[in-house]
Amino acid sequence: MTAERQKRSAILTAEGVKIAAITTAEGQKQARVLDAEAAKAEQVLAAEASKEAQILEATGKAEAIRLVAIAEAEALTTIGKSAATEEGQKAVALNLAQGAIDAHKAIAHEGTVVLTDGKTSENITTTVAQAMAVSSSINSAHATRF
Repeated sequence: MTAERQKRSAILTAEGVKIAAITTAEGQKQARVLDAEAAKAEQVLAAEASKEAQILEATGKAEAIRLVAIAEAEALTTIGKSAATEEGQKAVALNLAQGAIDAHKAIAHEGTVVLTDGKTSENITTTVAQAMAVSSSINSAHATRF
């Protein structure tokens, strides 16, 4: 009977050790699975945050470009309306003349030798006259449309 009890005790002990080992292995397996799921969720959240940041940055840039385009269009409209007046034509002529003079200064500043045909003032006058002709034709076309 003692042998039977010892046998039974050994069997129960072995079964207990077996169940304990299985439970420990299953716990470790579940812990690894949970760790992997947590790492995956962290990567997904980081990717979504990066995506959202890129979307917000692109949206901001697009809005800035749109606002600059609107401002430039409004400025051109204002300049166009002003250029349609006699005083506006004089202002355009002055602006073009100043631009031509600045261009000649830049050319003279860049090089050590400046070659001209001796008619620099005539060239500026011609440039302004050509610009005025273009401006007049634009104004005429604008007036006939409205």
